[in-house]
Amino acid sequence: MNHFLKSSLLILLISTLLIGCAKEQLPSLTPTEMLVGKWEITSTVLFDAHVSGDGSFLQFESCNTTCDGIDFNGASNTAGNFTYVLSDDATSLVIDDKSNDGLTIGYTWEVTELSNSNLSIKTSTMFGDYKIYLTK
Repeated sequence: MNHFLKSSLLILLISTLLIGCAKEQLPSLTPTEMLVGKWEITSTVLFDAHVSGDGSFLQFESCNTTCDGIDFNGASNTAGNFTYVLSDDATSLVIDDKSNDGLTIGYTWEVTELSNSNLSIKTSTMFGDYKIYLTK
């Protein structure tokens, strides 16, 4: 019985060590790091009308002295550029459109969702709320 108990404890200890070593912890990303990348617009909502994505996307680049990005309009096949600032608490995204090409996105946006794969932003216009849903 004593040999069985020792063997069981040894197997339990080895299993615990193997499982503990197998779980590699991914470094947690800051909100700005999560934002970096290409985000495809899956749908937009204006006037309570949902419109599916047309190949348009926003590309957020890593921040150096400024945070830059590219906006691509799938309907007109044009691209523009922008700068952006994401608030420290990731609730506000200010986009400054730098060209007339691409999408018209130069607003202060409320960030309603930000994860590694989903981004939802909303702004108020004279026509009501304008919402954009994006995936990475």
